[in-house]
Amino acid sequence: MKYQIDLNCDMGELFGPDNSNYDEQIMPYISSANISCGAHSGNPELTAETILLAKDHGVKIGAHPSYPDRKNFGRHRLSISETDIMYSLRDQLAHFRLHCLNLDVQLHHIKAHGALYNDLAKEENLANTYCALIASVFPGIKIYGMSSSSLAEICQKNDLEYVNEVFSDRKYAYYDRLQSRKEQGSVMTDINDIYEQLTLLTQNQVKDIHGQVHELKTDSICMHGDTPGAVNIIKQIHQFLKEQDFDIVAPS
Repeated sequence: MKYQIDLNCDMGELFGPDNSNYDEQIMPYISSANISCGAHSGNPELTAETILLAKDHGVKIGAHPSYPDRKNFGRHRLSISETDIMYSLRDQLAHFRLHCLNLDVQLHHIKAHGALYNDLAKEENLANTYCALIASVFPGIKIYGMSSSSLAEICQKNDLEYVNEVFSDRKYAYYDRLQSRKEQGSVMTDINDIYEQLTLLTQNQVKDIHGQVHELKTDSICMHGDTPGAVNIIKQIHQFLKEQDFDIVAPS
């Protein structure tokens, strides 16, 4: 019996000592791409190039907005008002939509980045405002976010299409939150550890850092493009899922 799963990756970002990325090598192995809107990394030219790269590979295109924080790669919470956050997000998404229109591609989904992603998963007021913004600007768009989170509940209550995302290369502190990147070993690079986590995730389960197994709905699996060894890891993840009788396709 064939199953279906989405494999996604954050793209259009620049990192490392040479300020580059591995998007061209990774794109053939994924089904949806979360492309930086430029607030945490990247630039307009790179955004357009990455959208076209995804289009060429038949990969679904998602906007990847963040806190406006290039200094910290969008991974620190900013001390700014919720109103200012929403102004920034509206601006980021407007520019991304313009790219899509100019390049004749359809926007498939929106997935927040970094600290914003984590805050949306646990802060109900922020998540409500975020959902209202997206619903007003992009009615009917898919929203990617942490599985079994506050954001998931709010989307369900408001009849917004939610994609429950899980992570292949991150350890879980509990079923609804990741272990902090500040903790040693929070980002997994050993392929056997990743296989073990994938086996559970594809069964809608996850094991936390305390060894407890929890139910966790899996619609989409994320692999980060800046994880050490990302290209080889994502190739192996792709092959592993194929061997487990999964077709790798984005949510329709």
